[in-house]
Amino acid sequence: MSALAERRRRLPPAQRRELIVSAAAEEFGRRGHRDARMEDIARAAGVTKAVVYDHFPTKSALYAEVLSRASDELVTAVTEAALAQDDPRERFRAALRATFEVVAARPDVRRLLLGDPGADAGVTKASVKAQRRARRALTALYLFEPRFLGGRPDREKRAEHVAQASMGLVNALAALGIEQRLSAVYLADLAFELLDPGMAELAGMR
Repeated sequence: MSALAERRRRLPPAQRRELIVSAAAEEFGRRGHRDARMEDIARAAGVTKAVVYDHFPTKSALYAEVLSRASDELVTAVTEAALAQDDPRERFRAALRATFEVVAARPDVRRLLLGDPGADAGVTKASVKAQRRARRALTALYLFEPRFLGGRPDREKRAEHVAQASMGLVNALAALGIEQRLSAVYLADLAFELLDPGMAELAGMR
């Protein structure tokens, strides 16, 4: 056993779990759920496959954990970028740019946004749950601006629907960006040009 493997074997369970999840994010991001191999994840994490199964009983359970964390990290990055801006339109632009920057840097987040055709029903359920969390977070950002849909009795519901529509466009552009290797800045600017007129109208800024 190598010195590194020996050190990892002695790590507390929580730290070993983090190594496994990090390795799994890389593996799933490259290969997807169907083609990823638990033995490769174990090797990258510096543990045995049995240790991986001690923490996650199935490959789908591990994938669901990766999706959940990817979703949380994306939401955190987008929210922090948006709330750092005072102007509502710049807040929207910053949120878009942060989204595409994370997607460019994190293959597991790309899987979250674009889906994984090789995944099973359990993974699909986890993906839907993660996207719902992202939609709720985006809805909250829209509602942070008091003028957005101001005076509408169905304001919260309508904001959620606008958030879903916005996510659909972002997903489509993210897929295009991967296919054509477009920069995060270009994609964010394009998304802003497409979405800003409608968002400005909804926020009463036109």
